[in-house]
This record gives sequence, structure tokens and C-alpha cells, in this order.
Amino acid sequence: MTGDHNTQEQKAEIRREARRCRARITADPEYAARAARIFMEEISPQKGDVVSVYWPFGTELGTLDLMESLFARGCLVALPRMCSDTRVLSFHAWREGDPLLSSTKGKGKGGIGKDIMEPAADLPAVRPDIVLTPLLAFDRKGTRLGYGGGYYDATLAAYRKDGHPCRAVGFAYAEQLVLFPLPRAEHDVPLDAVVTPDRMIMF
Repeated sequence: MTGDHNTQEQKAEIRREARRCRARITADPEYAARAARIFMEEISPQKGDVVSVYWPFGTELGTLDLMESLFARGCLVALPRMCSDTRVLSFHAWREGDPLLSSTKGKGKGGIGKDIMEPAADLPAVRPDIVLTPLLAFDRKGTRLGYGGGYYDATLAAYRKDGHPCRAVGFAYAEQLVLFPLPRAEHDVPLDAVVTPDRMIMF
């Protein structure tokens, strides 16, 4: 327990600094479009693939250009929804014009939940082939530092336990790469790749 507690304290401290660093990034309007092009070329989702894309929040790298590219290729775009009784996310097929709701769950857990937009519960539920994961920082081994809620780690772990193949891909600014190993707890699920406006990094 002591080790886990120390890991959580380390994460909290790094998380605060990562938020400050990301807020200082001068985001070129083309960054999101460049990252979308790299994602489509390097991750190469195919027509009919289900790709979960989070709705951009705060200073996160925007995902709207990526959504447009996925729709144009014939992919099924899904958005995550937080469930009240579990940390495992549900994913729902979404198209432009479908309703989005401001989440009322997860507030107070690393700041996630507040003002995050999620799909309506009655939209078709799907299981993604590719899960785009938001993050505050990542390291050279694919360790991801999220917002502290544990939703994506729990979801990816549940999928892999069930034998459902899915790729976890981070979507971030190049400046969010840290040059030191991030603390990783036993339940943390590493990323398969990260796409930035400059390149794709495989792990």
C-alpha cells in the first residue's frame, strides 16, 4: 500500500506541473490538422473500423479535424461516456448533429468530468478497435499520465481481459513528452503509440 500511495503522490505532483506546461504551449491552428493527417497515415484505420475519439477539453490537442477525417474514410466514430457504477467507459457511435451532454460524473477526480461533453446514453453502444486516449504527459516507454480518474486504464484493462483487441493511442503535443520515466502503478495500462503534430511514436 505504501508503494501505491507514494506513486499516487508522485503522479499528483507531476500532474500539476504537466497542466501548467500544457497551458503554456502556443498551439498553432494547424497542429490538430497535422496530427490528424499523421494519425490517418500511420495508424491507418480502415473503413468500418470503430475509433473512439474523446471530445476536446480545455487545452487538449483538438480532435475535430481527426473526426472529419475518420468520417471521410468510412470509419465509425465513437465517443466515451462515464458510467455511474463503474470506471469502465461505455462508447457510443456518434455523428455530427447527434446530442452531446455535459457530464455530471467524475467531478472532483483530477478535474475530469466537469464540462466534459459526452454522447447521449441512447446512442448505439459499440466496442472500439482503436481508443484515442487523452493525457497530460507521456514518457518514452508509453506510460501515460492522465487526469487521475482511472477511467481509461480500467476500460483498457477490461477489454484486454475479455480478449477484445484494441489499440490505445495517445493524442498530444510533442511538448507533452517527458524525458524521465513517469511513475507507473500496477493497474496502469501503457499506450501502444502516441500521435503528435510532428510524428507517431510507437512503443
